[in-house]
Amino acid sequence: MASPASASEATVPAALGRISQSEWAQKEVCYATLLKLLGNILANPSVDKYRHLKTTNATLQAKVFAVPGALEFLLAAGFVQADGESLEMPSGSSAADALTAAVASLRHQADEENMNELRRQRDERIVEERKKAAANDPFKCHASSHGQTDAEKQAIKEQFERDRAEFEADQKLHPTQDSKAKEGKFGATLGDTSYMKKSGGG
Repeated sequence: MASPASASEATVPAALGRISQSEWAQKEVCYATLLKLLGNILANPSVDKYRHLKTTNATLQAKVFAVPGALEFLLAAGFVQADGESLEMPSGSSAADALTAAVASLRHQADEENMNELRRQRDERIVEERKKAAANDPFKCHASSHGQTDAEKQAIKEQFERDRAEFEADQKLHPTQDSKAKEGKFGATLGDTSYMKKSGGG
């Protein structure tokens, strides 16, 4: 169980601040469990069983008390340590008001952190999808190193498509030209091997 703070030291903002430092998977369960426990008290103020929490309960240990700040939050929300193994929420309107305010703060933080996590997951998916798209798109290869804009890359792609269409159309009109030598890179003529001969010899 996380080290507790005394009731006089515990404040709701400070306790929530400690909870927020945990990993999302852990604090998500903590938020949900606390909201359920405290919601039961507010919805059933005359039911005593909801006002007592056993700190030695295995489920509460794993879901709540193992999270730093959770015990402090319960103390700040109005719970008192009845003995070494349990917490108790006093009855009365003042206790209910304090608990209501604490639950509102808890819910606000839980909702905010949930939205942040959803945004993080969304951004992560976008990055992965962009990586996959770039890997499958030859026109995006090395684009970042050349500083090309999306418009420039699109223009290159469209020009390539136009050139290919013109070439195919020309091939249909002049099919016999396929056998003729064609100009390659750096002026070398495809079909002409003379450029491969060694200088000064036959």
